[in-house]
Amino acid sequence: MASLSCGCSTGEGPWCAGPWGPMMPYGQGGFIAWFLLLIVIALVVYLFMRTYNSQPGREDSPLEILKRRYARGEITREDFESMKRDLVD
Repeated sequence: MASLSCGCSTGEGPWCAGPWGPMMPYGQGGFIAWFLLLIVIALVVYLFMRTYNSQPGREDSPLEILKRRYARGEITREDFESMKRDLVD
């Protein structure tokens, strides 16, 4: 009968990677190809999510801009309250 062994004991065959034991087909090259594919997929997902979350059509309201300016210390509390009253009225 013919043996169905891949020949890993001799380090030969498509499923062997020499001294590292059984690996993916084509040894370490197959592992590297799959690893690179996973990196590319992760990068595409990251870029899609970053683009999707940026929402370029969304603009901040004047009140939101005023709150940010006050939080950064660009305007005083009195200026903030005065401008806020102007915006609300």
